Amino acid sequence: MSKYRAILFDFHDTLAHIIDLHELTERTKKILGEQRFGVVQKHFVDWHTNNTPQQDVLENIVSEISANEDEEKIIKNFIAPKTYEIFPETKNVLFALKESGFLLGLVSNTPSWTKKIIKELALEKYFDTLVFSTDVGVLKPHKDIFLQAITTLGIAPQDGVMVGDSIEKDVTGAINAGLHGILLDRSGTVDHPNKITNLNELLAMVL
Repeated sequence: MSKYRAILFDFHDTLAHIIDLHELTERTKKILGEQRFGVVQKHFVDWHTNNTPQQDVLENIVSEISANEDEEKIIKNFIAPKTYEIFPETKNVLFALKESGFLLGLVSNTPSWTKKIIKELALEKYFDTLVFSTDVGVLKPHKDIFLQAITTLGIAPQDGVMVGDSIEKDVTGAINAGLHGILLDRSGTVDHPNKITNLNELLAMVL
């Protein structure tokens, strides 16, 4: 019998990823320049902890850096990219865990836009709770975002485990909130005592 009742997951680079994130970032930076790109980044990070409509965020950026029409399109693509792709094993693993009786939660540092992506990727149905920084008002590793998830699930912290690709935000954040933490290191390059290199390995750890 598993020592966990609930498994929480990060979203970005854990369940899904932006296919061309590096290229998208570098292209946007090159076109706008370092200083103006820094303004875009600040607005984007702030958007992770509030529910400001996407169009308002875009208009605020365009106004502040005096972006032209072509630059506005580039900025929009940067703050709300459409090239998300789930990892090959994601749905099978979530299905297996759900069928095995685990409570599942999604805990993500994400702007409002990403909620739409999660629906489009058909991931919502696997989760018993979805906790977004944009609704809670704090970012991982703040313990409140984890505590909201386990409170909604009705479990004690020690009965839950967080799975994510960031030691600081996911693993350490969860542990500081009283949960367990498992690092997802897809590159296999991080030295950590409690890690997996793909989600399939999680099944062997918890079942």
